Amino acid sequence: MNTTALIKHKKLLSPIIQSCFDNQGKYLIDKSGNILLNNDKHLSFSLTADTNLLAFLGEHDVIISTHHLSQLATKKEPQTFEFSYKNSEEQTNNHYKLLLSFCGDDALQIFMVAMIDETSFFNLQQKQQKQLDRLESEIILRTREIMNTKEVMDLQGGYLHNFLKGLRHDLLSPITQLKEIIAYYKKTDDIAKKEKAASLIDDSLRKLSNTASGFSDFVDIHILDRSHKEACDFNVIFNEIKSLLKNEIEIAKATFVVDFEEINMIKFNRKELTSILHNLLSNALKFRDLNRELKINLQTKLTDKHIVISIEDNGIGMDYKKYKDQLFKPFKRMNATQPGAGIGLSLVKHMLDKNDGLIRMESEVGTGMKVRILLPVDLVVSRPTLAELQNK
Repeated sequence: MNTTALIKHKKLLSPIIQSCFDNQGKYLIDKSGNILLNNDKHLSFSLTADTNLLAFLGEHDVIISTHHLSQLATKKEPQTFEFSYKNSEEQTNNHYKLLLSFCGDDALQIFMVAMIDETSFFNLQQKQQKQLDRLESEIILRTREIMNTKEVMDLQGGYLHNFLKGLRHDLLSPITQLKEIIAYYKKTDDIAKKEKAASLIDDSLRKLSNTASGFSDFVDIHILDRSHKEACDFNVIFNEIKSLLKNEIEIAKATFVVDFEEINMIKFNRKELTSILHNLLSNALKFRDLNRELKINLQTKLTDKHIVISIEDNGIGMDYKKYKDQLFKPFKRMNATQPGAGIGLSLVKHMLDKNDGLIRMESEVGTGMKVRILLPVDLVVSRPTLAELQNK
C-alpha cells in the first residue's frame, strides 16, 4: 500500500469521519477490512484502530468479504446492510443500518463505513405493528361472533348490514394507509421523513382504535343481554359521566346548568342510560364554539305522555335540515376533524328504539344544539303528583 497516499487520504477524510450525528458512527477501512480511522463514541460498541471490521460484522451475521470490497471499488456504488448488536452489559439489543462506500482511487482502495443506530425507529415500528395486529385480531374475533347469526343480520331492516359496510370502510382505509406508510418507513433513511411517517402511523392507529372502540360498543349494545332494568338516579349518573369526561370538560372550560328536580329517577338499564347521556354530552364538548364559553343545560321534565330529558348547548351547531337523514347512520361523521368512530348517535337511537323512546334534535349553524329524549312515562320510579309539582 502506498503509505504517502494513505496518510494524505486519512488526513483529508479525518474531519468527515469525526463529524457524526448523535445516532451515527463512522469508520475508514482498507481493502482487507482493517480499521484505519474510527469514530464510534455514539454507538453501543467501540472498535479500536487495526480491528478488522469485516470480522466483527461476520460475528453479527453480516457477511462482507474482501471480494465484495473489490467489486465495490470497481462499481463505485454504495451498498447497505442491516444488523443487530446485543450489549450484554446493558441488556439492550440495538439495530443498525450500515452504508459502505468506496472513497479511494485505483491505486489506493479504501472505504468509508457509516453506521446509523435505528433502534428507536425499529422499536417504534415493532410496537405499532403489535398494536395493529392486536386491533385486527379483536375485530376479526368480534365480527365472527355476529356474522354466524343470520337472524341478527336481518334485524331492524338490515341495520347490521349497513353497519358492517361502514365498518369495512373504516377498517380497510387506515389499514391500507398503514401498509403503505410502514413500507415507506422501512425504505427511507431520512430521519425527518421517518418521524413524519411515524406521526402518520400514529394517526392511522388512532383511527383504527376509534373504530375498534365503536365496534366494541356496538356489540355490547346490540348483542349482549341488556334487558335488566333498575332504578337510575340522574344525579349519580351525571356525576359519573363528568368524572369520565373530566379532561374534556377542563379543556373546554364548560359550565353546566342541571335541573333534575322534576324527575330524578327512572327505571332503565343503567349502562344504556349512562351510554346515552355520555354520547350526547361528549358531542356537546366536541362541537363547542371556540369563540365563546361553552354552556350546557341538562334538564328532566314530565309531561302527560313522556319523560323528557333535554340537553342544550351553545356550540357551533349544524345544518340539521341538511344532515338529519344521515345523523343516525353508523360511521357517518358530519365533522371529519373531530375524533371518534361516527357511531355515537347511531347507538343512542338504537338504545332508545329498544325502550320505546324517541330522540328529537334542533340546530342551525352557529346556534348550538338542542336534543330532547322522550321516554314512556311508566319508566318513572316515583311519579310526583300534580300538587307536588306545583309546590316545587
